[in-house]
Amino acid sequence: MNKAILKQTARVPRVLPATVAAYALLFAGAILLRAPVPAASAQAVNEPPAAPHSIIVFPERDFVTVEGYDPADGTVRIEVVRNGVVVSSAAGVPDKVGFLEVNHPGGLCWENVTPNIRPGDIVRTTQNGVVDQTRTANVTAGPAVDMGGGTIVIHGTALDAAGNRLPEDQIEQRMVASSATPFALSGRRTLRADFVSTAGGLPTQDGLITWDAPGSANWTATYTGLSAADVTLALQSESRGYWLGSDPAALTELTIFEVGDVANGPQSPCVAPSEDGSPGGSPGPVPPAPAYDQLFDPPQVIIDEDGLPEVQSIVVFPERDFVSLEGFHANSMTINVLRNGVTVGAALNVTPDIAGVFEVNHPGAACWVGQTPDIRPGDVVRATYTFTDPVTFQTSVIAEQTTVANVTAERPIDMGGGTVIVHGTAQDAAGNPLPIGQVEQRLVNGGDRFDFNGGRRTLRANSVGADDGTLAYDAPGSVNWTATYTNLGAADVRRAMEAESRGYWLGRDPAALNELTIFELGADVVGGPATPSCTAPPEPTVTVTASERSGVYAEGPNVYLVPSDPLAEVFYTLDGSQPTTLSTRFAAPISIPAGTTRLRFFASVPGGLRSQFVSETYVAATPAPPPNPLNAPDLIAEHDTGVSATDNVTRNPRPVFVGSAAPLNIVELYATGGPFSTSTLAGRTRASSGGAYMILPAVLLDGDYSLAVKTYPVGGAPGAATPPLAVTIDTIAVTPSSAFLDPSSDTGTQGDGITNDTTPAVRGTAEPGVQLDLYFDGLQWGSGAAGPDGQYVLVSNQPLTAGLHTAYVVSSDVAGNVSNPTPLISITVDTTAAASNITPQGGSSFTGPFNVAISTESGATIRYTLNGPNPTATTGTLYTGLINISATTVLRFVTVDRAGNVSAVRTETYTLAPPAAPSALSVSNPSAGLVQLVWTDNSNNESGFEVWRSTSATTGFVLVRTVAANTLTTTDGVPKGTYYYRMRAKNGFGFSAYTTTVGITVKR
Repeated sequence: MNKAILKQTARVPRVLPATVAAYALLFAGAILLRAPVPAASAQAVNEPPAAPHSIIVFPERDFVTVEGYDPADGTVRIEVVRNGVVVSSAAGVPDKVGFLEVNHPGGLCWENVTPNIRPGDIVRTTQNGVVDQTRTANVTAGPAVDMGGGTIVIHGTALDAAGNRLPEDQIEQRMVASSATPFALSGRRTLRADFVSTAGGLPTQDGLITWDAPGSANWTATYTGLSAADVTLALQSESRGYWLGSDPAALTELTIFEVGDVANGPQSPCVAPSEDGSPGGSPGPVPPAPAYDQLFDPPQVIIDEDGLPEVQSIVVFPERDFVSLEGFHANSMTINVLRNGVTVGAALNVTPDIAGVFEVNHPGAACWVGQTPDIRPGDVVRATYTFTDPVTFQTSVIAEQTTVANVTAERPIDMGGGTVIVHGTAQDAAGNPLPIGQVEQRLVNGGDRFDFNGGRRTLRANSVGADDGTLAYDAPGSVNWTATYTNLGAADVRRAMEAESRGYWLGRDPAALNELTIFELGADVVGGPATPSCTAPPEPTVTVTASERSGVYAEGPNVYLVPSDPLAEVFYTLDGSQPTTLSTRFAAPISIPAGTTRLRFFASVPGGLRSQFVSETYVAATPAPPPNPLNAPDLIAEHDTGVSATDNVTRNPRPVFVGSAAPLNIVELYATGGPFSTSTLAGRTRASSGGAYMILPAVLLDGDYSLAVKTYPVGGAPGAATPPLAVTIDTIAVTPSSAFLDPSSDTGTQGDGITNDTTPAVRGTAEPGVQLDLYFDGLQWGSGAAGPDGQYVLVSNQPLTAGLHTAYVVSSDVAGNVSNPTPLISITVDTTAAASNITPQGGSSFTGPFNVAISTESGATIRYTLNGPNPTATTGTLYTGLINISATTVLRFVTVDRAGNVSAVRTETYTLAPPAAPSALSVSNPSAGLVQLVWTDNSNNESGFEVWRSTSATTGFVLVRTVAANTLTTTDGVPKGTYYYRMRAKNGFGFSAYTTTVGITVKR
């Protein structure tokens, strides 16, 4: 959902004198600015489009905007025609100011295929028998080239269908800055160049276009006198080439070629495949529901492995074609949506998580295959799985299901005095009211920061009244109910009006909690495939909306019922009863009388689809007295887009202005600023009999404007102007700079994108003050605003799991423009310290100096101390090679991986000391001339033993033999005589004490 739309719908609208009356004038076609279009057959074509109709083509984005189409004239069909063949089309009803877009977020989508719009393609509109068209011009522009000395140039082409160059007054080039910083040369976010300084009656431009050679269709736009900052800004800007139409002053046709952060093909949420093969598609076959052995309707309560009851539940969100199931523990399940016994939706091989929970058609969940079903009241949602009895080991196929209830809820209505009401319907398959105990209404706000004063995100109303409000049917036997919340504070009333409205069917046994239907109505509630992972095209359907929402009105509005299919008929009732094809057919604006009116309606395509039933409730007061004559124009709240409803900054290039004047007087709107150096007539209308006026101006290009109104009776002359209203038009969404992982979150090695911070921060620059949303893996997990210098730091508001994640940032400026996402950045979360290996490990069996080797994972570092304190990530010696151990040493070390994870301190003790002395030395004379020595080895770290001999018991000992370690005996050859022996152990660190001296006499 476009965030600008979210912001608009979330605001509390201003109540202006006669605003509603002015709306009625607009819908009644009483706006004088709209020139009458002569009746024409389908064969009569206006080329270029006849004012006030205009067609703007953006071929690099396969995007079309049409303006000036009266919603009272019904559906506008937009077609792309190539060589007489319709490549693709789209259809819809323009908004209140005559505005409609195709293949742009928040607009219509191309049907069947997204056309790759090319030069020469005809873009044609048809509304109420009037056909207008424009031909996509062959105009191009290249990127800016820095020529030095404060000069940049842009090269481009401009040709007509025959290959000849276009007239000079039909060509313009623009540089559109990617940030809020204006160019010093122009004082605007754009630089503009044309062939002559006053082309089209506009003020002097910033640059000059010239042909590259006589007769050439190649042109060059040159900007001189630029500061260094302007040159840098121009090189970062989007370059555009404009064809201003065959009559540039008429402003009824444009081709805008763009070079920059633009992409063709289907724009989300549109999915029709592109001619060049981009993803998309039309509904495919849906696998049928599998056969089953047992059916439970509603879902059953099972006994879990601990002997406790566990509820299996199916929850259906029909407005989002979304299903949630809980308590199911099968390895693989099939989910089907059945309508009149025929499968219209299927999800295959679905595996619940460890808690038995899974979802279909929700971000991160399973997806429908073939097509995304348009889940409707009366549809059956069935889960089928294989079950093996743990006692008998028999296997059977189990099916559990619920039927989607026909429950609806309208938008909340502020009745004043701290009271908010919500109307809705609740009926069974036979059209009778559901038991009131099965029905509940909730208002759910947008997040923790919008908590209701009671400390919860929701207000709840039911028939018991035990929660925050009461819910009751409007009359005995009626299917219409009203939920009433009273004694609300001003803040809670505001939150209630901004909240998502929900109608709940609590199931046949509300206490069982095993089946739910939840109807949702809110700005971010949309049907069809859940982006970004689910892509199965939506089931063909028809929808219908009312031009006016439920609410309190100063006087009864005129309501239009707008179907999505131009062939559809709409039927309605005004007494709250369910309409049929025998009810009143919508053919003209419905005038809502004073009092409370329950409007119910549906759309039907002859021989085809039928929409779901929709209801709106209007509370209309007695009309207010005529306002005082002439006041300054005021931008309506609905068009004061962005973060504020009162700052007069808008992304709408044709915003509506309202005010009051003398009844039936002509009212003219004059503009200064933007392209108008002098006061210029921008729009004209006529005040109503009550003195209200509403003006739809011509397209206002981006810039700052001063707008004033003059009025006069029919046949008279304009009088004095009102005080001016300052308005800013800003239609350009500026994508923030490439986001990057904030250094404070990039733990470990800086710049590698690996961190142990599970709620990392992302940094970058954007337009100062814009709102920013941070996305991880396609989910919004953080928000904030850019500072006065454009710098921002956004922190994930939920912990990330270990592993690789992608992040990007999207901005919403003060005008409500939502940017493209920044380029994806990769962030790897690693919270596990690196393991290590050491050779040799500590101990005491060492015979001399040696080296210790330590290893760990790639990219990690090691810090150590020798007989010192515990090392840390920043203290101790950095390990770069073998560590020499030459004395008894305590080695302590830690690993520090690329994410900055520090391991626990590992300690290895190396004991290096002389060996223990041998003992129990004994000698014998086993044969002539031979002495045998035997001893006990008391050491485990000797390198050998020394045998010492003397003919004296106390002096004169000499080393006569060295024997290997771990030896327990040796011999010594000697002549006859008396001898004394002693021994000691040795290693690289010294010698042990001698054994006791023992003697022997050798006689032979």
